[in-house]
Parts: sequence; structure tokens; C-alpha cells
Amino acid sequence: MPFAPNRKFFKTISFRIVFLFSLTFMAGVGLVFFITYFEISYSLKNSGREVISSKLHEASAVLTSEGVDGLREFFAGDKKRMANAPFMIRVLAKDGGTLYVKPSVQEKTFDFDSVFKKRVDPESLLGWHSLAAFNDEDKFDMLAEKVGSEYYLQVGKSSEDREAVLDKIAGVFAVTGVLIILLGGSLGLWYATKILKPLRQLIVTIREIERGNLGRRVPLGEAKDELHDLGSTFNRMIERIETLIRVMRESLDHVAHDIRTPLTRIKAVAEDAMLSTRPTSMKEALEDCAESATDISGIVDQLMSISEAEAGTMILRREASDVPLLLKDVAEIYEFVALEKSIRLELDVELAPMEWPLDRKRIKQAVANLLDNALKFSDRDSRVILRARNEEGFLMISVVDEGCGIPAEDFPYIWDRLFRGERSRTTMGSGLGLSIVRSIVVAHGGRVFAEANSKKGTTFSVRLPEIAYM
Repeated sequence: MPFAPNRKFFKTISFRIVFLFSLTFMAGVGLVFFITYFEISYSLKNSGREVISSKLHEASAVLTSEGVDGLREFFAGDKKRMANAPFMIRVLAKDGGTLYVKPSVQEKTFDFDSVFKKRVDPESLLGWHSLAAFNDEDKFDMLAEKVGSEYYLQVGKSSEDREAVLDKIAGVFAVTGVLIILLGGSLGLWYATKILKPLRQLIVTIREIERGNLGRRVPLGEAKDELHDLGSTFNRMIERIETLIRVMRESLDHVAHDIRTPLTRIKAVAEDAMLSTRPTSMKEALEDCAESATDISGIVDQLMSISEAEAGTMILRREASDVPLLLKDVAEIYEFVALEKSIRLELDVELAPMEWPLDRKRIKQAVANLLDNALKFSDRDSRVILRARNEEGFLMISVVDEGCGIPAEDFPYIWDRLFRGERSRTTMGSGLGLSIVRSIVVAHGGRVFAEANSKKGTTFSVRLPEIAYM
């Protein structure tokens, strides 16, 4: 298929740019040629008419002063005959008869006989008239005016000189136009190739990444244009994807470990129960298996909840909920955990009744996850605050801890499912807690964010709008 590359080129953006550029360039050159040609033609035509008018005034002066015979002698001299060869001079009487004719010399043939031999009213000849040449575009321009009371003077000249100049100009424009268009097309191709080079580099990089080489990046030029921004954005996206894949691989290892542990336990307990003959041991084995299966089911339920929220299919059962009472219930659940670590758990809620339309079970789950993280990563003898405020029509629930904090480089990824920072890998967990919090809050039409405290620790905040419920 020797012409396949050509057909492929015709479908590229470069070809479309070159084609449109060349088409526009050709239209521009054609317009300039048309305007220039028209202006030159118009100027030459006016100039020719001025020459004819000047010759008519000269002949009119001779005719007025010396009569027809004097005019004949005026044009009979060798010097005058050569100078006036291109001009036709004709004198008519009042009755239309021709008194004198001086023929003109030109290359093209005109039907003078049908004009000169035909008796017409001289008044009808006054002004400008044109006579077409045989089988040619040339014109014989004639101007007539009345001289005195007895004569009518007519002067004419062929336009062949003017047409020859215009033909030469058209030929020069044609050759020059073709050269300019070829040059413009070549420059357009060069410009398109140069400008779209980052785009081709992006395509090459994408193909390399498609083959599995995630380390490839688009080379960025010095020009800070839109293609530079595209390449830069693509590089950041690939870096983000590469980081997410790395984090996902590591997190999947942790999840696999979290699932493998209860599965191993179930297998071991079941094997021991199969070898035992005591009913009590079999019952204890079933209880252990059920507990381990519950742990696995919990991890799967968490993943399903995140998927439902991200797909927009999470079902919320909104109802008017007493926020202080809800937070108090969550705090009581984790009060024993706080006492074990000598952490002071404080509940800071507005005293006024605060009811909010929300899914009580889901919000309790979200707040519990935030509180669990805060207690898990806080030092002994520190403080954790569970706070709620009504801020300009939005419910703000915050969990403030005085723990080790979150590294700045981890903040963009803490809400990703299965992400676990370096400091959290030594603790129990699957890396799904914050993802579940965000999914529940987003399903409520709110948002969740984290920020480092000025002194120590981190503050996680949930912002929920007051949405009407059915």
C-alpha cells in the first residue's frame, strides 16, 4: 500500500491546517489581484480617455481656426502623421455626411465601414461610444462633440495597448500568485508541523503509557501556550495516576492481609472443629467463624457503600435528627477507648436545640470514623474535641485532635479509598474510613475537608446544607 501514508496525512490536523491556511491565502491573493487589476484597468481606461479627449481638443482647435482643409493638412505632415497614427479623426456635417476621415493604425480589426458609411444623426454620436473588435475583447473608444455650428468632430483610439498591459499584468500576477501560494503552503506546512509538535509528542507518550511505561512524560517546550498547558496538565495527570496506582497496590496488599487474616482464622478453627468430638468446641468454632465472617462482610460493605455513593445510588433515609443527641451517642461509644489511652474526649455542641434533616445512621457512621481516627492517632494524655455549630444555615461538625498530624504531601490523597500514609501502616485499618466519610457527606450534598492545626494535630470538618426531606 504505497499511498497509505498519503491518505493518512490527508486525515491529520496538520493537513487541515495547511489546507485552510492555503485556501485562505489563495482567497486573499485572489482578492488582492482582483482589486489591483480593477484599479489598474480603471486607471488605464481613464488615462486612455484623457488622451482621446486631449486629442479631440487639439483637433477641435485646428478645425475651428482653419476648417476641414486646414485639419487635413495638419494631419498630413510626416511628423504629425506618425504621432497621430493610433488616432482616428472624423469630421461630420450637420446632415450626418462625412467630410473628413483620418484612419487609425492598430493590430485589431474593427467594423468601421458599418459605422462610417451609415448616415446617422450627428447629435446621437455625441459623448463616448465603443466599437468591439472582431473576435477579440479589444474596444475602440470614440468621443464626439460639436465644433461650432457646422461641424461634428469624432476622435477614437483602440484599447489594444491598454489590454496588452493588462494581459501582461495578469500573467505576472498568475505566475507570482502560484509562487506565493506554493510558498504559503510550504510555510503553512512548516508552521503546522512546528506548532503541533507537542501534540505529536503527547500522542507518542500516550502510546508508550498504553504499553505500560507509566514513567514516560511529555517533553515541554519553552513556549507557554495552550499546548504547553495541555502537556503540563497531562504530565500531572499521569503523575497522579501513577501515585494512585502505587497507593492502590499497596492498599490492596493491606486489604488482602486484612481479609486473609480472618479467612485463615476461619480455616484453622474449622479444621480444629472437624478433629474435635466435643460439642462445646464445635460451638465455639462456629462463633469464631461467624465473627471472622462478620469482619470480612464489614470490609465488603464499606467498599460497596463507597461505590454506591460514587455512583450516586446511595439511599438516604433523611429525618429530622437531634444533632447534639446524635453526637452524644457517638461520643459515648468511644468514651471507653479514650479512657484506655488517657485521652480527654470533649463534646462541644451549641446548647440550643439543633435538628437537621439527615440520615442519622449514615452520619453517625461518618462521625464515628472521624472520631475513631482521631483517637487512634492521638498521643496519651492529649485531647480530642467533637464540635458542632450552625454556621449561616450550614451544619458544621468538626473533630479536633492533638495527634501526630498528617504530612503535607499526604493531604491530597487521604480521601482516596485504600490510601494509608506511612504513619498509619503500623495500625489496624483498611484505608477505607475517610473514603466512607466523604461518600456519605457528598451523598448528603455537603463536603468534608481537613486542615492542620496551628500547633499540633488535625481538624476534620463536615459541612452539611439544610436540605428539605420527604
